[in-house]
Amino acid sequence: MRCVKDSLFFSSRGWFNRREVMRHARELPLLMSLALLFALSSIISLHAPMNADLEMLSGDILTLYISPPVENLSAVCQTNKPFRMYLAANENSRSIVQVQPRSPGSYNITVAFQSPVAWGFSIGVLTADPRPYAGLNNVTSTQNGYFIEFLSGFNLSKEINKFSILVNAYAKGAEGGLFNLELPKSINAVFFVATFAIISYSNAFFIISTYFKDKAEGVSRRRWIGLGILVLVSAFVIYQIYIFTTFTLGGE
Repeated sequence: MRCVKDSLFFSSRGWFNRREVMRHARELPLLMSLALLFALSSIISLHAPMNADLEMLSGDILTLYISPPVENLSAVCQTNKPFRMYLAANENSRSIVQVQPRSPGSYNITVAFQSPVAWGFSIGVLTADPRPYAGLNNVTSTQNGYFIEFLSGFNLSKEINKFSILVNAYAKGAEGGLFNLELPKSINAVFFVATFAIISYSNAFFIISTYFKDKAEGVSRRRWIGLGILVLVSAFVIYQIYIFTTFTLGGE
């Protein structure tokens, strides 16, 4: 008896097309990359304390809003410069921490609290003159002037119970890198660049291989959709890693 072509083979579940099996096998790396990126994005922000490195004018008021209101709110400012501080555990359905640097210098602020639920924050400055912060677009007019938002976050884990803020206050007219893109420091930068390179290389590999495969024999719409989702998730993960390595992790 002549042998038949091996494009079909038999298993305990019946006859399978070898080309179909190989096509699914080639899609496995794409699916594994998607799963890894989703897992990485969910792990990054779970338990690490929040850090922020900010620049502002001395005399303006650094303001941290936390909602919903938290418990056991406390704050410490380490500096050899004069400052004023205000705490409110529950004011207008949110917790408030305000620090006003009275002169140029560095102010290391640590805020601690307990939250029974997921929480969000908004951090910025209250100022009478928003012009020095013209590079920031999120400006809200208030009874006490203008609130310029620097950074915000939502749906953070209740396991995160500390917020560290390093403030560099400078006098009006002095040079400050307020609107320069802040990059991760030291080992954090190495981690960010390495992760960015790996994700970018993986995306480039899948895009190029899919393009040439489509030219040669055609690619299913499902694969193109999966590739698009991979690119979007990769961009989101890179952004989260940037926030994590620049503002959440410490480092000099």
